[in-house]
Amino acid sequence: MWNLFKRKQKPSLTEIEDALFRGQNRAHLITNFVATNDYILLKLAPQINSNDKVTPDSNALIEAKFNNVHNLSRETHDDDIGYPWSIIGFDCKSISNNRWSFCLHTDWVEYTFDSDWPEIK
Repeated sequence: MWNLFKRKQKPSLTEIEDALFRGQNRAHLITNFVATNDYILLKLAPQINSNDKVTPDSNALIEAKFNNVHNLSRETHDDDIGYPWSIIGFDCKSISNNRWSFCLHTDWVEYTFDSDWPEIK
């Protein structure tokens, strides 16, 4: 398991957070997560507060497709989870040429997987 406590010493974004958040060090929400045998499609948006409610900014949606996924693992305490999910952290490390190991931490679920660097729209 990845250790988030080490990240507290370093206030900067991880490489994947920087790419997905487009350099904006602000809270983001997962609005959709689809995993197949070969890819993961992730949709997210910056968090906004509207009428004392946390919602995704629909004007700034981001889509990332992680191809050639292997070793997908999911941990959750509840199988009935709805969107949006607050991103607590998204860690990554390079494991070979264009292959990365990722760990997505949210308030509802944690995913770990290996894949190519994502295509981001």
